[in-house]
Amino acid sequence: MIDSADSIVQGAVLRADICVVGGGAAGISLAMHLARYGKSILLLESGGLKPDDAVQALNQGEVVDEALHSPPDTYRPRVLGGGTAIWGGRCAPFDPIDFEARPWIPHSGWPIGYHDVEPYYPAANALCEAGDFEYDARLAVRGGMRPLLRGFTPLHFDINRIERFSCPTNLARATGRGCRRRRTSAS
Repeated sequence: MIDSADSIVQGAVLRADICVVGGGAAGISLAMHLARYGKSILLLESGGLKPDDAVQALNQGEVVDEALHSPPDTYRPRVLGGGTAIWGGRCAPFDPIDFEARPWIPHSGWPIGYHDVEPYYPAANALCEAGDFEYDARLAVRGGMRPLLRGFTPLHFDINRIERFSCPTNLARATGRGCRRRRTSAS
């Protein structure tokens, strides 16, 4: 059941086994996965089913150079489905170094590692309708591919990595029935 916080009686306590904050690609995927184990899930999303200018304004922010990166309110929609509501389908798994603390990048490092998320990539790839879960150009293309840069072997990333593009998959629509299936108890 999808409800607006406006319809919840003030002071009500919402009860669920698990609360997932954020109804974008990761939040919806996680909630749907956990629901398969019979858990009651409360998925909190700041936006609604349709765009709302006042809610979207919460994403306003500054970027150093708009020629290099758009302001966050133009590419991070606050609606159920998050970025997938306007997503063009670009897919690529993180590299192991993305999870590591690096002294030259303030606040870098995650509390989990690449190997913690790696088992979930194939299912996420399928949910995004991105084709085969193969991101190595030497294996993804029949007959392989020649090296991008001959003789160049970087230490922290793989030059044979490719990106895949899926159909524009709005996860709010794609998983809509599952999101609406059960209502979390309120008291």
